[in-house]
Amino acid sequence: MRKRISSLFVIILCFAFFSFSPALANPPLILNFRDIKAFEKSIVSLSFSLPVYNTQTLSFDCSSPVDLSTGKTIPQERITFTYQQQTVSVNQPLQLTTNNLGQDSVVCGKTADFLINIEFNPSDLPGEYQGYIYAVYQDSTGNSERIPIFLKINLLPWIRFKTATPNPKIIFNHIPSLTGIGLQTTEPIRILLASNAPWCLFLRFGEKRIFERSSFPIEVSISKSSKDKSFKESFFPNEGFKLVASGSPTISGDGSEPEKYWTELWFSASILDWHLYPTGTHSLVIYLSGQTNE
Repeated sequence: MRKRISSLFVIILCFAFFSFSPALANPPLILNFRDIKAFEKSIVSLSFSLPVYNTQTLSFDCSSPVDLSTGKTIPQERITFTYQQQTVSVNQPLQLTTNNLGQDSVVCGKTADFLINIEFNPSDLPGEYQGYIYAVYQDSTGNSERIPIFLKINLLPWIRFKTATPNPKIIFNHIPSLTGIGLQTTEPIRILLASNAPWCLFLRFGEKRIFERSSFPIEVSISKSSKDKSFKESFFPNEGFKLVASGSPTISGDGSEPEKYWTELWFSASILDWHLYPTGTHSLVIYLSGQTNE
C-alpha cells in the first residue's frame, strides 16, 4: 500500500512539473528601481531580458504601481517599453520577427533585450511602490501566454533650498528711528525651498573668524511673505540648530513653473537693545539645514 501511494505521488509531481512552461516554473523576474530622487521631471530606464518563443508580437499589461502604505500610485500612462527602435505604451504590441532577433532565434528560444521606461515627476510622493507587469506573448496562430514580472520602485524623499540671489549678505545698519532700540537688517533675504515630502528648516549662527566670540542675541524672523512674521526666535552665535520653518510638500504636477516648484521664505533679523553691547564690526555666518519628515 505504501508503494502505491509513493508511486502515485511521483507521477502527480512529474505531471505538475512538466505541465508548466519553463518561464512560469521559475520565480518571476523582478524589476527594481532603487533609490529614485526625482528633483525634476525625468525618465528613468531599466534594462531586462525575456525568453522568446514562436512569438510574433509581445505586449506588456500592467496597472499603476501603488504604495500599499498610502494608496498613492504612479499612473501607468507614464510607463513605456522599448525594444530596438520601437517604444510603446502599456498594452501596445512590439513586433518581434526573425529578422529582428536573428535567424532561427525565435524557434530556438533565445532571449531578447528590452527597456522599461518610467517618467517621474518631482511631485511624486516618497514611498515603496509595487505592482505586477505581464509580458503577453502572441504567436501566429493567435495563442497567447502571460509571463508575470514584479515591479518595485523606491521613491526617496528629498529637499533642496537656495537663496534667490547668490552669496547674499545681511547687514545690520538700519535704525528705525532715533528712539528705536532695535538694530535691523537693511532688507530681508528670500529663500527658495522645494520638497516632495513634509519638511523642516533649521538655522544656526556661527562666527566667521575662529577667535571671534559674539555674545549678543539675534532675533530671527522667518515668514512666507516679506510682510508676515510667522516665526520669531532669538539665537546666540555658536548655538545649535533650531527649527525655524516647516511645511507640506511644495510641488504640484511636473513642477515646470517656478511657482509650482518652490515655496518662498523671507528671512530678516534684528538685534534688540543693541546699544548695550560693545561697538565694533562682527562677522557671522548663517547655516541652514533641511530635513524631510518621511
